Amino acid sequence: MKSSHRENLARKANRFYLRYGSEVENLCRLVEVKLAQLCIAYTLNNQLPREALEVVARVKPQTSFIDKLERLGWPEFYYPTDIIRDLIGARVVCWFVDDCYGIQKMIEQSHGFSVHSDETEDFIAKAKPSGYRSIHLMADFTYDSVTRGGGSHELTPRTMVCEIQIRTRLQNAFGQLTHDFPYKSSNSEAGRQY
Repeated sequence: MKSSHRENLARKANRFYLRYGSEVENLCRLVEVKLAQLCIAYTLNNQLPREALEVVARVKPQTSFIDKLERLGWPEFYYPTDIIRDLIGARVVCWFVDDCYGIQKMIEQSHGFSVHSDETEDFIAKAKPSGYRSIHLMADFTYDSVTRGGGSHELTPRTMVCEIQIRTRLQNAFGQLTHDFPYKSSNSEAGRQY
């Protein structure tokens, strides 16, 4: 892979984050609010305290995007979302496994998200070999984008995909502990065990 190709793609990613970073951060907060509303409804319906479900969301940092580009062999892209589908990622952390499936059902039935059912991965029912457990959903959400048209700025409906992970607190702790293992183990000494 030519160094100039890598540098061009890294500059393209940098331009995207500089130009659209604040908009993507706003969209991340929108996803977080939509999920928080669903969690409030879920806790009310199931007579649970609000803290029984916790929502966190993040935008994939530019450094992580560059790392992913490298792992994928530096493919061409127009928008980062052409390559990564978890530019915005959210997690719902529940007290119990039953709640994981309950909030999954609410997300699938909500008006705020359109879940790609063919891409749902249930690592709670069938854990990864590492022991990792979580439900992963890919979902489109709709938002109003500010676009320039006819000499003025207008709101245009757009959709973007995000990844939503659902897991228990214990599964979350394990997931956070082991998150970097696959990446670090490929660069670590042979024979190292975790």
